[in-house]
Amino acid sequence: MAEAHQAVVFAFNITDQGIQFEFDKDALHQVWRSGVRAYKKRYAGFKNRLRNGIYPAKPGSLLTTMLVMILATMFGNDLSLGYVKLLNPVVVKYLGVVPPHDTYVSCALIACGLWLSAILLYKQLIGCLLAYHGWMYEAHGRSISWRTKVWSVLVKLLVSCKRAGLYSFQGALPRLPVPNVDDTIRRYLVSMEPLLSDDQMAEMRQLADEFKSKGTAKKLQFYLRLKSWWAPNYVSDWWEEFVYLYSRDPIMVNSNYYGIDAIFVRPTRVQAARAANVSWSMLQYWRKLSREEVKPLSINDTVPLCSWQYERLFATTRIPGDERDRIMHLNDAKHIAVYHAGRYFKVYFYYAGRWLEPCELEQQFQSILNDKSAPSAGEADLAALTAGERRIWARARRDFFSRGANRTSLDAIERAAFVLALDEESADYDPEDDSQLDRFAKSLLHGNGCNRWFDKTFTLVVFANGRIGFNAEHSWADAPVLSQLWEETVITSDIVPGV
Repeated sequence: MAEAHQAVVFAFNITDQGIQFEFDKDALHQVWRSGVRAYKKRYAGFKNRLRNGIYPAKPGSLLTTMLVMILATMFGNDLSLGYVKLLNPVVVKYLGVVPPHDTYVSCALIACGLWLSAILLYKQLIGCLLAYHGWMYEAHGRSISWRTKVWSVLVKLLVSCKRAGLYSFQGALPRLPVPNVDDTIRRYLVSMEPLLSDDQMAEMRQLADEFKSKGTAKKLQFYLRLKSWWAPNYVSDWWEEFVYLYSRDPIMVNSNYYGIDAIFVRPTRVQAARAANVSWSMLQYWRKLSREEVKPLSINDTVPLCSWQYERLFATTRIPGDERDRIMHLNDAKHIAVYHAGRYFKVYFYYAGRWLEPCELEQQFQSILNDKSAPSAGEADLAALTAGERRIWARARRDFFSRGANRTSLDAIERAAFVLALDEESADYDPEDDSQLDRFAKSLLHGNGCNRWFDKTFTLVVFANGRIGFNAEHSWADAPVLSQLWEETVITSDIVPGV
């Protein structure tokens, strides 16, 4: 990769004529823009947290509640049921407000308390409704129980995913219930029956009885309940660590998965144009995620699901370790890493205070395709390290990528929003030849072992004939999160302006 240059904003030079002070106007302007952008992101984050905290209410509704309470009191209608008079002495004593203004302040405080209480009551009610799972077990085509009917009416009245933000329901989602030990053991034994012989199954039942009778199960169940009291989901962090991050096996094929193009739709055969359209659509989706404008994933537009995993969709990489990997997530990124013909390129999508248009991205991608320079030594095979055994990759990363140009180049890949692979081969679907679809899928799943960065949340693959797909790392989120991005990308990338 091309080495990054360093920009010096301020410089002091001491000469025989005195001290000379110099500064780079362009670099200073870039620093100013970065500061403004960071401030805007923090301000937007504060507004989103406020909106999610008071959902479904709006900030204006607090002022309305206060005005109603104050006006009613002024006209002789005490909506507080006498609490205004009880609160007036406290307001006068501790806040130093003199009559008649103490009445207005008391009304405002009581209105604020009622407003917050209504929000908390709503969230508790939503949590109770979403904790009901009986609707999942209703037989299709048969009469629905009265409990499910009542639940359905209440949910439709109180839960509206259409006007909610991405994280509006996070505070109202119910905690994951802890099953009792007997149910856990019973379900485990049922799952083992198809896998074990009769003798092995008998031994497994004996071990299960010992696990329960010797007190081990009781102690572990206590620890599990203890964690469930302070963790909304007692499984998610353990699942991520012990199922994925502690595994030392290669993640290529064993963990990573792929997604394929809409095979009956072909917007264009121009590789650079398709790459620009799809990349731009993904980046616009990221902007919507940052603003929390994406609607939460829900079942039948009614039952909201947890949206926590969306946070790590972009600018996230799995970092190898000797015993355990870790997830590195950045709050911001301004470039994507592009791989083509054994070479890596750093392509900015945010420059000079604005997001680049699809036509500008296409020009950069086309320049990469036209570039026939040879890759640096070892550059073409670099991604093979992410495909191999995790300990080997961790040692190689520590020994050869901890400083200098190698560290700078690796940071450019790992800190990118995502990786784009511009393949030299074509891939397609032919209803008369199933082997073509097999090759399409295999290329997305593993490629040649060197042309996919398997540690990245996803590698967008654009083939020479304009077909697209992706290879995704699994530890950071489940497939529905990336599937929602892919569905919107495939739909919107065909109507992107500017290409």
